[in-house]
Amino acid sequence: MRPNGGLREYGPKPAPHLAQRRRLKSVSSRISPPTWSLVTRLLKDDSSPEPISRWLGREPQITVSHESIDQFIVQDKQGNGNLYLTSLIKMFRWS
Repeated sequence: MRPNGGLREYGPKPAPHLAQRRRLKSVSSRISPPTWSLVTRLLKDDSSPEPISRWLGREPQITVSHESIDQFIVQDKQGNGNLYLTSLIKMFRWS
């Protein structure tokens, strides 16, 4: 079976969706739920993705890139979450 198709050939319509699903699955399975809950708590405490990533990087067993945290915020927004609001508030506060 090929990555973006069925048993016989490449499927152009499902390709982007399947690729995104594989990408999200690899990141979400690598980062544990307790780590995401810590990231959520830190975001709600007015931290930004870059400082959170640096702070978590001090622990040898926990590494989360700021890009992964940004994707996490976007996924939360798509699921009607409100983590993106903390980023917006910080952006307007400093402008």
